[in-house]
Amino acid sequence: MLKDLEFDLAYYDTLTHKSERNDGFINDGSQGRIGTYSALLDYKINKRFDVYGAFTQNHFTGPAYGGVYNTDQYLVGTGVRMKF
Repeated sequence: MLKDLEFDLAYYDTLTHKSERNDGFINDGSQGRIGTYSALLDYKINKRFDVYGAFTQNHFTGPAYGGVYNTDQYLVGTGVRMKF
């Protein structure tokens, strides 16, 4: 049973040099950093079906994102896949 269960964990560190907000403001000289944490749990039910749950968090830091109201974004997803 546990052989059909898969867990993945990842961290991504992205350095940015420019950001554009929805109000049209462009910051050309400032640097920023995006730290992304991601986790995925996948269970293979049988040869054709699997179910999964995923979580991702983005954390924005640095002067390029100084005017951003919310410095964290969260995403949660679940689903069922069928392979043909």
